[in-house]
Parts: sequence; structure tokens; C-alpha cells
Amino acid sequence: MSHDRYRVLETPVGSFHLIQADDGSIRTGWVGFGTPLPPSARLDRSLLPDLTDRLKRQFDGEVTDFSDIPLPKAPPFHIACWAAARRIPHGRCLSYARLASEAGSPSAARAAGQAMRHNPQPIITPCHRVVSSNGGLGGFAGSSKTDRIETRTKRALLAIEGADIPGS
Repeated sequence: MSHDRYRVLETPVGSFHLIQADDGSIRTGWVGFGTPLPPSARLDRSLLPDLTDRLKRQFDGEVTDFSDIPLPKAPPFHIACWAAARRIPHGRCLSYARLASEAGSPSAARAAGQAMRHNPQPIITPCHRVVSSNGGLGGFAGSSKTDRIETRTKRALLAIEGADIPGS
């Protein structure tokens, strides 16, 4: 029997899931983007109060530290990209090409984009801070179309941080 738990945070950019699996691992994501819940997950409105508080502060624009949250299990390059993304300062952006270089594979910008696309911990691992080298926002949650909710969310997250938003 699974004991996975989740809670929903209301944020300036939509309802956001915080999910903790039986093994203690943590995932996050937007309800509107189809972030899947484990089939037997149960709602726990008091789940991870400290992390919830930090997430709320981040959504309020505060510089917030998530370095104590372990990276999830994944292929080594994904982990290297996620770790590099966590080093991007609040309110700053880095290109996918530069992220690939920071992750140890300078010619793997597309693979870095895929690592960000499959990031199971948005906000904790700030994939929204990774943008295209050509001056555009690039993708977010698998979408790069400017009229999609995913791209509007990325733009809003960068605005909350006071970042210079590419393409603006």
C-alpha cells in the first residue's frame, strides 16, 4: 500500500503540487500542466510545512534556498543539468548551451533542454531560469509556443524574480 502524499499550493501562476513519495523523494509541478499524482496518493494539507513555506516565499519573489532538497534519481546528465540549474542565481537566466557546458557537455544544448523538460522539481530546481541562446524564452514544461500557458508561466516566474526577460 502506497503512502504517497501531496498538497496543493495556490500560487500567482496557478495551482502547484508538492508531492512526497513513500521513499521520501519530492516532486513538484503545476496542476494545469498535468503533473501526475501517484494513483494512491492522499491529500495532506500539512505536508512538509517548511518546504511549503519556502515555496510560498519563492512565489512571492524572495530569494529562497532549496539546496537541502535532494535531486531525484535520473540519468547522470539530467542530474548534472539539474544541479547546474540550481546554481543559477535568483533573477538571472542561463542559456541551454551554457547549462550544457556547466553540466560538463558543452555540445549538448538540446539534451540539456530535455533534462529541463523532464525536471520533476520545478521551482526547487529552477528550470524557468534556462532560456534560448537566440534571445527567446525557449520551452517550459515541454512547450515553446508563446501563447501557451507553460510559456506564459515561465515569463511570469521570471518577472516575479525581477529577471531581465528574453524577448521582452
